[in-house]
Amino acid sequence: MKPNLPRLRQRITTTMTMRVLIYRDGPLVTDPDTLQDTATRETVWQGSSLIYPQTAPEQQVTVAGADYRVSTYDAVLPDGATFKTGDRLEVTASPDNTTMVGKTFVVRDDPLDGWQIARRAVLQLVD
Repeated sequence: MKPNLPRLRQRITTTMTMRVLIYRDGPLVTDPDTLQDTATRETVWQGSSLIYPQTAPEQQVTVAGADYRVSTYDAVLPDGATFKTGDRLEVTASPDNTTMVGKTFVVRDDPLDGWQIARRAVLQLVD
């Protein structure tokens, strides 16, 4: 029996209660009057998602003498969501968990599956 992928995709989107914006860092733009550099960003995708912590515990790592907290999360996005490793994901609304609003993550992995009914991303929280 072949699974009804379109119906499964439609059904899983009902669990995605967060609104997110995925963007990519663009080039620096210099203001000709103030000579200040301003970072630009390109919106890649926005829509519904569900983000939750991975079962792996948070880790403290030391890089070049500085300590960092590494927290990894999984994101479930609709099958048509476009993003790639290195993009940033910002939570813009979350009716079920308001503490997530405003948090920014970096996409660390983009596992693909031929039978997927949604896209999955492995995220790292940006402090």
